[in-house]
Amino acid sequence: GDYAFSNCTKLKNISLASVNILGNNVFNNCSQLESVSLVSMTQFGTGIFTKCTLLSSVILPDGLIKIPDAMFADCSNLSTITLPSSVTNIGEGAFRGSGLTEIDLSNILVIGNSAFENCSMLKSILLTDNVESIGSNIVTGCIRLENLTMPFLNGMLSDFFGGSVPATLKHLVLTNQTNNIVEGAFRGCTSLETVRISGTFTLVGWYAFQDC
Repeated sequence: GDYAFSNCTKLKNISLASVNILGNNVFNNCSQLESVSLVSMTQFGTGIFTKCTLLSSVILPDGLIKIPDAMFADCSNLSTITLPSSVTNIGEGAFRGSGLTEIDLSNILVIGNSAFENCSMLKSILLTDNVESIGSNIVTGCIRLENLTMPFLNGMLSDFFGGSVPATLKHLVLTNQTNNIVEGAFRGCTSLETVRISGTFTLVGWYAFQDC
């Protein structure tokens, strides 16, 4: 049920080989939890591992479609995670404030609001043309972001970054075909070293890369 092991501050390892369903906030604030194996899970609630600040090892089940809202929020020691190829949806705030350093979203279709907000250690993101829906403030507060591969999202760029593109950005790959890069799109990216455009662009707007 919901909050079943919440605040169990001595709990370090979890292996749930025969459990199929977890409710909301089941392991919320288990501050000593280090590793979890969820290979048999078929249904997850929200906020399951929120504030599990020592969590560093996670095995997710094959067949999982969505990372639920706030599932790994504030898991500050979670530096890496492998998403099963079946995952196509990242819930709102799913990794907000986590310790991720890189993330491969090449199979993702939907990304919820604030999915990676305040991931201050995040340096690399891979997105492809598969993505269909992106919320707002996806990478707001990602102050170390250096490598970004993404389809160019005219009209959604400011929402994606929650304002301006991080000045730390060094390597940018734009993958899709679009008519133009809008005015001021990447202005002020003072660390930018390389830009690769694999799609077809007919117009680069004024100040698109000014002060880079």
